[in-house]
Amino acid sequence: MPAHPKTALLLGGLLLLSACAYSDERLFSESGGVITVSSSGAVQQASQPEAPENAPLVIIRFDQPEVDYGAALGQILERARAKRPDAGFDLVAVSPSIGSEEEVAAKRRAARDRGTQVFSTMEELGVPREIMTLASTVSPAVTVNEVHIYLR
Repeated sequence: MPAHPKTALLLGGLLLLSACAYSDERLFSESGGVITVSSSGAVQQASQPEAPENAPLVIIRFDQPEVDYGAALGQILERARAKRPDAGFDLVAVSPSIGSEEEVAAKRRAARDRGTQVFSTMEELGVPREIMTLASTVSPAVTVNEVHIYLR
């Protein structure tokens, strides 16, 4: 049980959302932890003493062909922009670095396409293009394509 009743309420409210993972507790809770939501909408809370300063605001994992992240992303962005109206967003498409050179290149292209898709969704949700950036990278720490969204 969280030490603060407000924290329990905040975490309970966040568990109602689907399709994204949160990790910016400075905006959403008083305790550490990452909330991960799979493409099926299953939500899990992972304990963590403190989110690192450079932790992503959101991680969208593309572990299925269709991931319905739009509604949850809209709620996350709305909260973030309410707390920090001057904030910008850096999107990073992350792909696994395991496989042959050709496989890694194909995964990177697919992750970049997902990043472009999330960028477009954010525009549709009212985030101005001018306050967003999109980059891509590979990482041995991921097993499926992901899009990480950082608040700046």
